Amino acid sequence: MKKAILFSLFIFLFSMSFGFADGKVSSDLQNLMVRGNSNKIPVMVRMTEDFDVASLMSIHSTNTRSRQEAKAMVCETLEELSFDSQKEVRTLLNGMTRSGNVSNVHHFWLINAVSLHATPEVIEQLAATPGVEYIYHDRTEVMISPMADAQNTNWGLAFIGSDKLNAQGINGEGVTVAVLDTGVDLDHSTFNAGQVNTGLSKSFVFFEFDAEDGNGHGTHCATTIAGQGVGVAIKAEIIAGKVLSSSGSGSLSGIVQGIEHATKHADIASMSLGGTDNGSVNDMERAVRKGVDAGVVFVIAAGNSGPNSFTIGTPGCEPKAITVGALADVDGNHTSGGQSHDIARFSSRGADSTHNANKPDVTAPGVNIFAGWKNGQFNTISGTSMATPHVAGVVALMLQVNPNLTPAEVKSILQDTCKAPIVPQNDTKNVYGAGLVDAEAAVAAALAAK
Repeated sequence: MKKAILFSLFIFLFSMSFGFADGKVSSDLQNLMVRGNSNKIPVMVRMTEDFDVASLMSIHSTNTRSRQEAKAMVCETLEELSFDSQKEVRTLLNGMTRSGNVSNVHHFWLINAVSLHATPEVIEQLAATPGVEYIYHDRTEVMISPMADAQNTNWGLAFIGSDKLNAQGINGEGVTVAVLDTGVDLDHSTFNAGQVNTGLSKSFVFFEFDAEDGNGHGTHCATTIAGQGVGVAIKAEIIAGKVLSSSGSGSLSGIVQGIEHATKHADIASMSLGGTDNGSVNDMERAVRKGVDAGVVFVIAAGNSGPNSFTIGTPGCEPKAITVGALADVDGNHTSGGQSHDIARFSSRGADSTHNANKPDVTAPGVNIFAGWKNGQFNTISGTSMATPHVAGVVALMLQVNPNLTPAEVKSILQDTCKAPIVPQNDTKNVYGAGLVDAEAAVAAALAAK
């Protein structure tokens, strides 16, 4: 008991000496600093100033510009605003970098934050710097691990009707999809020459310096979106944003860098990754929300933590994202055009406890999905990770026929045109969302909205 009291007193005194009393340093980061750790700690620094991306987009969109031009102007404005907002932090970090107490600095413009590796003493100085709102530990996020399967059929395409649209020339041409995952096999045989934009494909993972996929998960998602013979939108352009390592994990700051990159360069972002939604500071969700406000459609996996309720992961719990659950084909003949389907047992369910929102938003084929894999190979796996790129591909078809749809309009059309669940369950909206995506109906509605 005496030791516990002494340790508590030590924590209190140490906290006071480090200036924690103002509440600017998260408790988990305080614990790391209190342990006497003199090594550099990866942290995220959130600035006080927050910029209204939706309002900026509205202002720029009113000037007869296309949505793409308006988005470019918004991104440029945010970069300028965040640069000015971070001036004092930038000055401090420049000196500390030269002294070796700071490394791996990245300045975010979408969420007005800074990520870095810093010693406890630097973190203390940052907490006292004007304009800094909050500092927390830069945690690790993971891909949503798939389950292996045996059969080699790409039944999902016929199930949602995208194969018929491709035959009519509705194939995603002119639409760019950023796949934020483990990277992509950049020259996989299912991609046409130049279909993967290698100039814009980047790695945001420490010590993995290119966007090549060392895992396979990202390639499976990318080829389900746009691979010939296995993809939904076979002429969509792919940008590989490697935010997860070959082992399937990545830092929150790296993922947010990928979200920024997608916001600037893509029409759609597909994310089959996430973690537990604990309701704490979540700049990954905030980045997704601002990316949507800037005009990019974010399609995110619900997670594989079903069948219990309240298991939707983050950032899929973000209300403005299109969150995707996984379906299985009930009769197994893959020819029913989506008329026979049931929720996969593993598919995460809502409601979302943090935002009090019904989730998922829609569902798509996610069991026994055949697509590309690393090193030119193919694989059949299951998961909401596999359902998500089906929906991202459908969005690419919609934007091909109507490029001026807003993310909110895309989401509304997708939900309004879904096929209702054939096997309803209690609280159906938090199991299936609006139901199975219907590519043909969604594209028809997108055309009608022009």
